[in-house]
Formats: sequence, C-alpha cells, structure tokens
Amino acid sequence: MTTDSFPEYIASAYHGDILKITIVSGKLQLTRNSIIVGLFPELYFCTADSTGRFRIQPEGSKKQVEYYDHLKVQIHKQQLRLIHDVWIEHYIPGVVAAEGGIYKTPEFLKVQAVCSRTYAIRNLGKYQREGFDLSDKVDCQVYHGIPVNMPALEVAVFETRGLIALDEFDEPIDAVFSANCGGQSANSEDVWTATTPYLKSTESYDQYREFKNSSWTYSVSRPDLLKLFSEYYKKPVYTFSIEPDYSGRVRQVRLNEDLKTVISGTELRRLLKLKSTKFRVYEHKGFYFFSGQGFGHG
Repeated sequence: MTTDSFPEYIASAYHGDILKITIVSGKLQLTRNSIIVGLFPELYFCTADSTGRFRIQPEGSKKQVEYYDHLKVQIHKQQLRLIHDVWIEHYIPGVVAAEGGIYKTPEFLKVQAVCSRTYAIRNLGKYQREGFDLSDKVDCQVYHGIPVNMPALEVAVFETRGLIALDEFDEPIDAVFSANCGGQSANSEDVWTATTPYLKSTESYDQYREFKNSSWTYSVSRPDLLKLFSEYYKKPVYTFSIEPDYSGRVRQVRLNEDLKTVISGTELRRLLKLKSTKFRVYEHKGFYFFSGQGFGHG
C-alpha cells in the first residue's frame, strides 16, 4: 500500500515472493517476481500478523537480514530510506544481540534488555523531524534485525517484557552503556555536559583480561601527532600535556601549555580513533605510545 493521505491497497505478497524496489524517475518502482507492479511516491509493507517476518537483501550483497512487523520505504536524497515499523518487544532482542552479544549469561541478557528498552523509550522521537524515532547505529542503539540462534534472548526479553528503569520522578533513566569501562565508569559531566545524579563514576569489574577490550595499545610518531594537533587548531603545536579526570580518563589535552588551547579527551579519541579516553601516554624514541583500558564512552 502507499502511504498518501489514506493508504491504498495494491496487492498481497506471499511466502517465497521476491519484491524489488528501485528508484525510477523520482519514484519507487515496485517489482514482484520480476513483474512491474507500478511507480509510487512511498510504500508501506504490512505483515499479516504478529509473527510475520520479511527479509531484506541490498542489491549486490549476499547477506539477508530478517525483521518482524512492517516496513516503510521512502526516497531520501535520491536513495532508499527504509523505516522499520516494529513493536518494541520485537526490537529489543535485536538490540541486545548487537550490543551485548547472544552468548552471555541469562541475567546479563535480562539487564541488557531492561537497559535497551529503557533507552529506547526515553529517546523516542530523537529523529522525529526526519520521520522516525531511532536509528540502527551507535548514535542510538545498534540494531541488526532478528538475531539468529536466539532462544536465550527470547527468554530474557519475555521475562523482562514491559520493564524499564525509572528515576525518582518516575521518568525513564538515561540508560547509557558502553562495551567496557576499563575498571571504572565515568561521571556523566565528564563525558557530556549535564550532571546526572545516577551516572556517577563507580568501580566495574571489566578490567580483567578475560573481558574483551579490557586493555589496548596505540602508537603514533611524534611528528604525526603534533601535525594532527596543528591542523586541528590551525596553528603550530610543539608540546602537549594530558589532564585526567576522577575515573582516570583523559579530561582534556592542553596544547603548548596554553590554558585556552585545549582538546577534550572525547575529541582526541575521535581524532585518533581510540577505543576509549581511559589511557596513559608514554614517549619513547620519537613515538607516543597509548596504553588504554576499556571501549566506549565509559
């Protein structure tokens, strides 16, 4: 059906049918089993019931991704924009699998399910101006559709269905999480600008070697690093110093010993593509060596 002022029924598709959507003359051309159905400004595909599924395979890719519920297709900047219209309890297993993994303990999966559900509820409408609520990338939560081998995930989501975490005002908390805190989480104000009472630096237990990304290293030559700083500030940089915060993360980098010329630890992480801002820097034979812990914003 098209999503004009009132949806218009076009046709039904059945198991095994292949629907192809391409942009032709500024509209969406829908082809069913190699037969052209027509040209439409927008398309909306509805599954028949709550167990309905569909698969998407981008042209030129061998990978198919399976999804529950419904799909809206639009044209955005001369490309296809796919908007998944999904019930939240069908959405959460895909997030837990992508963000936390499926080979984890049942209690871990339950906690991740509550966190991910809370994050989704709190951030509904984040992309309202663009016509959808959330993206499927790290700026929201990573989401790759229905995960394979998911019995444990289904149980975790079912046993926590409808549960979210609330603050003292009965509002959904800001349920942010990172892959690994490196042994100490961060204060919210050290990562972003707002101070949140429940997002305080606290000890974690993911600094041990058995945890993925518990430690990492990175190296860069002295000339290359100083050149990067110089290009960033558009003036020569000869020296720099690291200023850590309470949790051991780099709060800011001061350039040329100037109090006003600084780069935040978060920005340095982005520039160098570091795993986290929890690191120390050592200089040896013309190179800077970064010894870090954790992965994510902390």
